[in-house]
Amino acid sequence: MYREWAPPAALRSSLACVWVRDTDPRGETVRVLPDACMDLMWVDDELQIAGPDTTANLAPRPPGGRIVGVRFRPGAAAPILGVDASEHTDGRADLADVWGSGARRL
Repeated sequence: MYREWAPPAALRSSLACVWVRDTDPRGETVRVLPDACMDLMWVDDELQIAGPDTTANLAPRPPGGRIVGVRFRPGAAAPILGVDASEHTDGRADLADVWGSGARRL
């Protein structure tokens, strides 16, 4: 089940939403549609950067998992996260691979 909420008022200029995805107890493949946004997600005990996507992405998820994320507004993630958005187009990356030990502190 996917749910999303408006971000706190102070973050609305940068964040589109805060969201949670609970995987079906049997497992499932989630279709992620392109939206020109980047997300910062807590997935399987790691922080990951996602997107921006230009095509639909199929993401298999194990039974009973949970992903918690924030979706940045288009163009907002790169300066905040200190990344080049074009390097992450249609991809996913562990934040630790991008930030090093700073990601572990976060």
